[in-house]
Amino acid sequence: GGTPAQPPGAGYRHPAPPQPYPPYIQPYGWQPPKPKRSVGRKIAIGAAVGVALLWGAGCVSVLSRLGDSTDDSSSRTPAGASGQHRPDPRPVSFKGINIPRGYWVRFADSPPKPTDEQNTSNASFGKNADFYYDDDPDYSEDQTPVVGTAGDKVVLLNNAEHGSLSTCRRVTRYAENIHLSQLSKGSQICVHTVSGHIGLVTYRGAAGRSSPSDYITVDLT
Repeated sequence: GGTPAQPPGAGYRHPAPPQPYPPYIQPYGWQPPKPKRSVGRKIAIGAAVGVALLWGAGCVSVLSRLGDSTDDSSSRTPAGASGQHRPDPRPVSFKGINIPRGYWVRFADSPPKPTDEQNTSNASFGKNADFYYDDDPDYSEDQTPVVGTAGDKVVLLNNAEHGSLSTCRRVTRYAENIHLSQLSKGSQICVHTVSGHIGLVTYRGAAGRSSPSDYITVDLT
């Protein structure tokens, strides 16, 4: 009548506890995600890009203006700077011009005609007196009349100098006037006028003592 013996291992057993999950192994080279850039940094980067674009546009604009100015200056280059020599003006000559004492002529007139100014005491004071013949306005031991210009720049060429535009540009022995006693037939005088013109005067002589008028005869170039 007793309880039958249970086979070994038989009977109620508590369930085995669950086994833990195997540990997760991170793959090689894995990195956690980078945090997102803040809005402020995005704004700063955008502003920097904008400034760079504006600076680049400004440089292009400056270079463009420099190029335009260079082109303009090249187009406005004077003829003298192009390496081509500007030819000298063609000389115009007038022969046998009689200039009475107290009168003067202008080189721009064609032909030059002697004139005077009633409100001046001497022809040398004439504003437009390119070449005059009158008494010496200053005290001098030489009592002979003088020839000159209102610009006070005349040069008496010597016998070795040929009267020409190039010669008159080169010689600089300027005098305010020249006494008639220093001239002889064929003497040449370089005349520099107030307006900047250059004239060549060739003396041909003066009126004789028997002449009722006092004048000189010159060729003008």
